[in-house]
Amino acid sequence: MRGLLTCLRQAAAPPTSRLKYYVTKVIVEMNVFKILTMLVPAAHKLLPAVQSQASTRRSEPVGHFGRDWSVRGRAGFSLIELLVVIAVVAVLAALVVAVTGNVRQSADQVKNAEKLRNLGLASLAYASDNNGRLPLTVMVGTGARMTQGPVLYNTQSINALSMLTNQWDDAAEDRPVWGMSDYLEGPDAFYGPLTPNLEREANRFHYYNDSPIAYLISYIYYSLPGGVDTTNPPRSPLAPGLSNDSVNSAGISTTPLFSDPTSTSWADNLMGGFTGDKITVVRMDGSIASFDRSYIYSLASNDKVRALGDVLED
Repeated sequence: MRGLLTCLRQAAAPPTSRLKYYVTKVIVEMNVFKILTMLVPAAHKLLPAVQSQASTRRSEPVGHFGRDWSVRGRAGFSLIELLVVIAVVAVLAALVVAVTGNVRQSADQVKNAEKLRNLGLASLAYASDNNGRLPLTVMVGTGARMTQGPVLYNTQSINALSMLTNQWDDAAEDRPVWGMSDYLEGPDAFYGPLTPNLEREANRFHYYNDSPIAYLISYIYYSLPGGVDTTNPPRSPLAPGLSNDSVNSAGISTTPLFSDPTSTSWADNLMGGFTGDKITVVRMDGSIASFDRSYIYSLASNDKVRALGDVLED
């Protein structure tokens, strides 16, 4: 309320400074919709004071021979004029808020895509040092399992955590999943700007169900073995060539590695919300692609993976 009264007092200032004050003060500090509800009744109370001050205002003599150029008896702003100014400022403020929101969303999308690209590049760098084997295929013992999701377990023998060393391990004992080198800057690499509710300390993992052996991340990883997996009953690849266990296999180069959450159960129930309008994916060839969120959400589980890999038949 103090900011409102200060804003109203500036109505008696010279026109240039008054306009500058309105634009900066209203846009920066005040809610657009509150402006109309608060200033309209206040304008009624302010109007007599503004008109009284304007009618008694005198300027200093200027011009040749000391001629008095003052304006006497000049009327102040009318109520209509004040309301027009308020309406214009409100429209400008609304435009600024809308543009700012769009710019912020676009910036987050770009940053998010860069995060996914880095995960893809790290996966390929890992494969280069490990005989072409990618770290995305979940290995339990000696068997590969076809799965997907946002939870990584450090009790497995290999998964995406293998791109980090055990210096990031929060468990009490050493686990086999950790790698020999850090291909990423740390756990922060697994968290993007579009899942702001995954609270955690910097470069620490967000525990899944409060367990130090299970980490909930911002992205969905895809474990897609080239052959029949070791689950019971065993499952075959989702589509011919749709695999990411090795860069040396005859797999499709557009096989997904990581993507944004592809369902509300992951985005809302696990991650606490996903603010992106697009679902972005990084593929085995390092390329980035984006799809409308509503389109991906509308597909069945296996069809989501096929769509992200560009192998979904129309």
